[in-house]
Amino acid sequence: MWGHLSEKQYHVFKLKNVHIYCDAQSVEVSGHAISLTRLEYRFLVYMVENKNRAISREELLNEIWQIEQPIETRATDDTVKRLHKKLRAAHAQIEIETIRGFGFIIKKNRA
Repeated sequence: MWGHLSEKQYHVFKLKNVHIYCDAQSVEVSGHAISLTRLEYRFLVYMVENKNRAISREELLNEIWQIEQPIETRATDDTVKRLHKKLRAAHAQIEIETIRGFGFIIKKNRA
């Protein structure tokens, strides 16, 4: 039974120099941990899981905040602003790009 422990697959998202460790719910940029709130972490994971498509604000409100009816809120924009700041400060090679009037998409920096 203990022998199988080393075979366990840990779910890790790797995108450029950003590593998201799902089992530990932690994020590292270039090997250094960055501090994210639970909401910021969930938002980042969802964006990375869907990195090849633009995601609407409505979808994010539904998936992250569990708000199903359309409402006017700045929750997504405020979360992105905080996340931008933390990723930039850590020199992450990804960023969350705003698609005006729609939502967001993950963008890989060239660095």
